Amino acid sequence: MLTIEGIDDVNVAVQLRGADILVRTEDLPANWYDMEDDPDDVIGFDVIDEEHGLLGSVSEIIYTGANDVWVVDGSFGEVLIPVIDDVVLDVDRPERRITVRLLPGLMPGEAYET
Repeated sequence: MLTIEGIDDVNVAVQLRGADILVRTEDLPANWYDMEDDPDDVIGFDVIDEEHGLLGSVSEIIYTGANDVWVVDGSFGEVLIPVIDDVVLDVDRPERRITVRLLPGLMPGEAYET
């Protein structure tokens, strides 16, 4: 949630929906950002699937409107991992390891089941 000084009417606030807001870091509350949850710090983490084992390591992050997608390069080729609760089971930062359960159709060459 965000409160903007001088905007105290919902009709005015609605007109700002979708607008970009720039804020100086020093003006943010002290706890605005937890460094433990930095999405970019998973680059290089090993990704292990429950069924297929080691998929490779995160080489890139694609930022989408719905959810981020980790690009994992390894022996299976490029695997795109949607960063959603149904897929990402655990992110072990000290061990630099991510455990996933891939949905059908996410492995290269694998058909999507309907």
